Amino acid sequence: MSRLGELCKLEDGWDGYCAPAVSFFNATFALNMLGSACPMDAPAPQIVPGPDGDLQIEWHTAAMDIELHVIGPYDVHAWRLSATAAEDGEEFHLTNDFTIVAGWLAEMSEAAIAARSSAA
Repeated sequence: MSRLGELCKLEDGWDGYCAPAVSFFNATFALNMLGSACPMDAPAPQIVPGPDGDLQIEWHTAAMDIELHVIGPYDVHAWRLSATAAEDGEEFHLTNDFTIVAGWLAEMSEAAIAARSSAA
């Protein structure tokens, strides 16, 4: 929540050009989306602003990469690269059902737990 708040408070031109702050509507939508899709043991994502008031939400581990581009409320481009995905990864345009992202994050969490167990 605090990271999204910071991004909404960016000064216009934060990128050295004309980029606006992340819109309140995008931040609120992203927060609700993360609340519905993230399992309790999911790693925290990296959240970065885009040049059009949009957001990029990312998780990167040795086993998997997940990227969500929140273009606007109900307009999310989801991408994942993993050992089980196609060579270029898998992509989806999502609007209000983030079940697939929840599944990806559950797989990521399980892989991280398995890696810690095998290292011990």
